[in-house]
Amino acid sequence: MEHETWTDEFVKVKGFFTEIESICNLLKQHTTQFDRALSPMSILSPIDYPMNDLNAIEPSFMYSQLLKEILLDAEYEDYARKALTQLWRDGYQNNRFQLKIIDEFERDYNPDLAIWWYTRESFTYSMLNRALRTIDIDHMIKMGFFLCDIHRQIQQIHAETSKIEDLRTVYRGQGMYNTEFEKLQKRIGGILSFNNFLSTSTDREVSLVYAQSSSENSTMIGILFEIDIDIANPSTPFASLNNISYFSSEKEILFSMHSTFRIGEMQKIDEKVWQVKLTSTNNNDEQLQTLTELMRKEISGNTEYDRLGQLMIRMGEFDIAEEIYQILLDEPTGRDDAELAHIYQQIGKIQNEKGEYDQALTFYQKVLDIKQNDQSSNPDDLSTVYTNIGIVYKNMGDYPNALSFYQKSLEIDQKSVPINQNDLATTYSNIGAVHFNMGDYSSALAFYERTLEIEQQLLPNNHPSLATTFNNMGLVYGQMGDDSNALSFYQKSLEIQQRTLLPNHPLLASTYINIGGLHYNMDDYSNALLSFEKALEIREKSLPPNHPSLATIYNNIGIICHSDNDDSTALLFFQKALEIQEESLSIHHPSLATTYNNIGGSHKNLGDYTSAISFYQKAIEVHQKNFSSNHPDLATCYSNIGVVYNKMGNYSNALSFYQKALEIRQISLPSNHRDLAINYKNIGDTYENMEDYSSALSFFEHALKIGQYSFSENRLQLKTFRQCISKMQEKLQMCDNE
Repeated sequence: MEHETWTDEFVKVKGFFTEIESICNLLKQHTTQFDRALSPMSILSPIDYPMNDLNAIEPSFMYSQLLKEILLDAEYEDYARKALTQLWRDGYQNNRFQLKIIDEFERDYNPDLAIWWYTRESFTYSMLNRALRTIDIDHMIKMGFFLCDIHRQIQQIHAETSKIEDLRTVYRGQGMYNTEFEKLQKRIGGILSFNNFLSTSTDREVSLVYAQSSSENSTMIGILFEIDIDIANPSTPFASLNNISYFSSEKEILFSMHSTFRIGEMQKIDEKVWQVKLTSTNNNDEQLQTLTELMRKEISGNTEYDRLGQLMIRMGEFDIAEEIYQILLDEPTGRDDAELAHIYQQIGKIQNEKGEYDQALTFYQKVLDIKQNDQSSNPDDLSTVYTNIGIVYKNMGDYPNALSFYQKSLEIDQKSVPINQNDLATTYSNIGAVHFNMGDYSSALAFYERTLEIEQQLLPNNHPSLATTFNNMGLVYGQMGDDSNALSFYQKSLEIQQRTLLPNHPLLASTYINIGGLHYNMDDYSNALLSFEKALEIREKSLPPNHPSLATIYNNIGIICHSDNDDSTALLFFQKALEIQEESLSIHHPSLATTYNNIGGSHKNLGDYTSAISFYQKAIEVHQKNFSSNHPDLATCYSNIGVVYNKMGNYSNALSFYQKALEIRQISLPSNHRDLAINYKNIGDTYENMEDYSSALSFFEHALKIGQYSFSENRLQLKTFRQCISKMQEKLQMCDNE
């Protein structure tokens, strides 16, 4: 009792022990509690959940389900065990005890001992569950044969015992973080999926102890799952581990990974412990299958490794995807031209995603050569190749070539009988993207609307392709100055992506960038920076350090610093962007013009007007190589040079460049676009400096008239316009009084 009183005073002291064995037992208990609390689960909405969330299928469920299917169907060679043991040895180089077990595994393992090895008190259990929990793709692939053997042994035991055992209910005690439990409470009637192998017990009291001990953690709720099972249901296989486990137990029941259960009633046992009723359900539950089945069709491949490669591309795991297709390419077994073309095409797609555009074109050209020389080739295959080549040219900033290849693809799509609506939607979207980059926003919007019309007819309302189209339309509305519509489409895109993509997927980063840009246009710099930082965190994890997309984010963060008048910091980010772009892009890529323009802006604010004009001129040279003379980005450069000349007191040159910008904007932008309002204001500033107050007043009034449509009422710009008008009116009145 004296020890208990003493330990109560120190929250980090968990007990007083006189024997090392007691300490070890407690540590094992806490380790088990920790592992159980981190068990990866997906909680899906019930069928009668609000209509706006009917398709809220979590990406962890979707991808782990597809990955499980592929790994279970794959065939494994003898070297798979050596690859796995080498992975383990690399992780335990200085641990003699574990290295001895690894040697034993390599020497003695066979599929009939899979469960024995899984339950053994060693790294095998923790590493496999950690890989499943974190969706560590590299580890999961290397452990694929082991995972497969455990699953098949569970299936075998289940089939042998289902006729003789009368097992109705099992239990599982664990901790659940408060936020997860709140989510679970809202999903009664929905689906709970355990995305790893699930350990349960027929002993309620033992399971309750785990739940109660987990509740001691202030961030957790203790959960006692009471699971009603159907032993005759083969889609949820489980096995009694009596005489099979490394620790023989008559009460442990092990379910295979990805077991799904319907969430039932919940009862409070005490203040921090709840009992939750689960009922085993069929994996073909209609609610679970809608999106997963569609994605399963989209990644159907020639082999399981081909399917795995396609899944890795979908998940944004491009390095692993490249490794898989390189293995397929290097296989000595014979393959026909169609299979070879498919592998080249997948590698080309990966290189494009990684920003290796020349490499992507090389592989796509190999595909094109094969298809053009194959008389039996399907025209649709050529359309796909033309589309892929167009995408690369678009990413390289070569918009004429991109549009040329997209048009070739469109001609094939429109002649197909029957017309492949999916391909047609993709081509419309690609053409829209080129028009967007060329500054033709009305044409871009028209093509995106055609895409959306097809996709809404063909796809479920949470499909990632819809998210991409919503994103694209948000971009167009943003450039047209329609912030309200832009934000609406971005939010639609983000909602789908958060439900269907993994947290570090590159597409999520793109949406955060777009939302950040919109917040910037609305003068909400703190939210803009927050969005850009989210995008940077994702892209730094998923892309190589010289990828052009990283340069985009550095540019955006630099712009925020520039807007906060911290131009020294802004220049550092702009220089980072420029270094990446000069290494990874052609010398005339449009993105370089963006960075030159940004650097010019910071030099202008720092008073280095000569450098500012020099960088603006560099931007103009790049734009003139890529765009028509009426592109809005050229107008931006002319306007920026006008600002510098105005600051230098060279008002005639300032007016000349402002007028050039105005002429382009009047042609290329909607009549109420915010850039027109700013352009009029800049001209008004110059006339004010020239003491031509009447002309200045006229341009300020033009700015306010447009600004009332393009800026929200609380925007600083509108206040500035009104102040300028008031100031000019006062000056003109003073002149009249003189």
